[in-house]
Amino acid sequence: MKTLTFRDKNIAFESPDKILFSSQFQLKIYSFFYSKLPYKGDYKFCFDTDFIASEQSDIDLLDEFRISEIKNKNLPGGKGLSEVDLKRYKNQLIIRKYLFDDFPEFVSLFKNNVVLQNHVIENAKILLGIKEINIENFIDIKALSNKMHIDRWSRNPSASERQSGNPTVGKISENLIEAAFSGMVDNKTFFNSKGNDSIKSYGDFVMLCLPNNLWISVKSGYAKERLLASGFSNDILGAGFFEDYEEFTSDSKIRNLKKVGFLAIYCPDIPVTEEQIEKRINTYDQIINDFTKNNKIEPVNLNGKPFFRKLSKIKDDLEEMINEKDIGKRSTIGF
Repeated sequence: MKTLTFRDKNIAFESPDKILFSSQFQLKIYSFFYSKLPYKGDYKFCFDTDFIASEQSDIDLLDEFRISEIKNKNLPGGKGLSEVDLKRYKNQLIIRKYLFDDFPEFVSLFKNNVVLQNHVIENAKILLGIKEINIENFIDIKALSNKMHIDRWSRNPSASERQSGNPTVGKISENLIEAAFSGMVDNKTFFNSKGNDSIKSYGDFVMLCLPNNLWISVKSGYAKERLLASGFSNDILGAGFFEDYEEFTSDSKIRNLKKVGFLAIYCPDIPVTEEQIEKRINTYDQIINDFTKNNKIEPVNLNGKPFFRKLSKIKDDLEEMINEKDIGKRSTIGF
């Protein structure tokens, strides 16, 4: 076993002789990269997929793949790429499928490799020592995945790499926000409406409260009119990794959101898109800056509290209500 340290966490890499591999080819790949790791040290980028795909590499993954016992030798995609880019693409594909799929602890050791959302999330969980995604840690996972996304490339990604990476960023946001609130469900006073078509249109989650139950409408990227479709003059919160701040700066849109019962909209206070990551901006700050720039007062809800709030603060805002087990004392007044 080898152990690398990420912040204060020990990240373990099992010796190949302790692992049951899916194929001899997977054993060969794992053993090669495992042999290159130090027995101890910092968890940091150790491998460059561009170099692995070059003539200088100690291993030719494509040749090893061709002569392996793997029956399906098809590596889909890569149409229209140059010879160099196609070789890089196929190396990335092999590393993702035969290393990252089963051993996500390796993901952030590789530079210049497109990674899938499940690889990113599982790797972040390992690095942060998180077993289950919940309302307390989903922002931490998103923040770390953003940092790794920036650091992962030592060159500008090609057009095809950028195109492959964009859906990953959005999918990470969608899965995290869903998992965060699902972890709060106790089916006693906090419920998930998933699978119940008769109430699904009201929102995604509901907490029993007085004078009205508190609904939470979870959206991943763009709000558009989907938030409005959730409101039926109930007490409701909107939460998500919203990408476009301009969806929330229109006076008429804010009025309509309040009219259908929204008490607050929780917007991401960390970058959530490729552009935001590169520019180091976030949707919440963009919304507040827009009000400031146009000399407009930040909107408040019917309780006189801020209407737009940081997504990272939703746990704090809900905690007092969640901890109040007596529903008769659990109130949305003043929220």
